[in-house]
Amino acid sequence: GGVAPPAAAGGRVRVLTGNPHLAVERAERRFGFELVRLYDCGTLDTRRLAVEIRDPRVVAVYSQTLSYTDGISDDLEAILAIVEAENERRSGVGLPLVTLVNDSCLAFCVLVHNDGRGGRGCLRLLDLAGARCTTPLIVTLDAHKHLGVDKGVSSCVGSPGTLSHLAGSVRVGAQPTKGMLVRALADLLLVGVDGYTRIYRELAEQMRRGEAAGEA
Repeated sequence: GGVAPPAAAGGRVRVLTGNPHLAVERAERRFGFELVRLYDCGTLDTRRLAVEIRDPRVVAVYSQTLSYTDGISDDLEAILAIVEAENERRSGVGLPLVTLVNDSCLAFCVLVHNDGRGGRGCLRLLDLAGARCTTPLIVTLDAHKHLGVDKGVSSCVGSPGTLSHLAGSVRVGAQPTKGMLVRALADLLLVGVDGYTRIYRELAEQMRRGEAAGEA
């Protein structure tokens, strides 16, 4: 699984997306892959995705939860189903799997409230995928925007084995210092999942009260 060399069909490897963050366009120029935009009203067009993903040059699909450009979220459940079906087909014929990347850099609050419980929708890709998912998954989150860590510290999590493809790869930009990483880990351990969840639920409640007061 994971990102693979160009397929036998020749040409640059391709990454399919909707209307992505400008950083994805910079990555296209820096690393030389072909970025294919398949968007409909700002979101990744799943009908076109189901067609384009069968190209053997496609190595990744880039999806967004609360995008920078439009402030909306892609249909993760539908996208995952399409990518998973393609990867099951590829597994049967010995082709490299397609990695599904979910950019959640702005979306920690969205992830807290869209957990799939109590009739709510789920925007948590790893939860949607489950244990039997064939598709390699990567989720990014800007920790410095949400988790109280130093400016510039981001986070990247993935399904088992996925992040190993990043070992020894070219990195762009300044790397965080050891002190920054120690402070980030201390924040995560001291606050914990329950603590962050409580903070963001309290924030939403305060916003509801403010909205009600403004409308009164």
